[in-house]
Amino acid sequence: MKVPTSISVIIPTYNEGAYIGDCLTALMPQISKGDEVIVIDNNSADNTIDIAKGFKGVRVLTETQQGQIFAQRTGLMAAKNDLVARIDADTIVADNWLITIKARFSSAQAPDALSGPGYSYDTRFSYPARLMGFVTFTTNRFISGFYPLWGSNFAIKKSVWLDVASASHDRRELWEDFELGILLHDHGYKAAYEPALSVGYSARSVFQLSLWRSMAYQLRAPRTYWAHGYWAVAVASVVERSIIGLGAVPLMFAEYGLKVADKLHGRSAKTGPTGRP
Repeated sequence: MKVPTSISVIIPTYNEGAYIGDCLTALMPQISKGDEVIVIDNNSADNTIDIAKGFKGVRVLTETQQGQIFAQRTGLMAAKNDLVARIDADTIVADNWLITIKARFSSAQAPDALSGPGYSYDTRFSYPARLMGFVTFTTNRFISGFYPLWGSNFAIKKSVWLDVASASHDRRELWEDFELGILLHDHGYKAAYEPALSVGYSARSVFQLSLWRSMAYQLRAPRTYWAHGYWAVAVASVVERSIIGLGAVPLMFAEYGLKVADKLHGRSAKTGPTGRP
């Protein structure tokens, strides 16, 4: 079995100075000859670029059209390898992350795209958050018939991505990773789920937003299905996302209460990566 020798990792960023350093610290030791890491700045006003440039071997590109999907596409087009991985700036990859990707894409049943689970490192409720992520993969596989992709942790063949990219809606109110999964299915490609491909991520989109903003964010999933004509799936996704969102409500209040208690007692709250996947 021949393991692919090279991979390009793309990381879209927008004001990620608080996270990008930890992300690259976990990723760069896994980079070998022929691999590359591309950080795409999407109009950051903080020190994201300076931090990224401080890591030897990291290419920093700029995309001025605002939106993660545009920054993501810029990284894809610049990637020199056909195997491309995509993570977020708050992603903390496991020590075997790259080799796991390369091994899966060299197997006899190699997928066209691959995604995996994660755990939240900046909440005291990491295990419930991990469970919610697992539920997202499994329920969406059940209601749609195919696995979604998760922008914090996926890999894909560049040739496949380019083949489906023209069908993208390029709308910021949609989840671009879910949309990519839909497009792969529509074009006859296969996305797989790999439990061993685990990463850490920030739960800020759930626990650090208001309840209404968090719910609005979750409902991007059914909007994405609806935009591509999966109307029945979109209705089922509204139910699924609402359950996930409402399930997070007591955790959000508990997290907030614990932070208030930390402040009152002069304790430091957990705010960054505290462990590896």
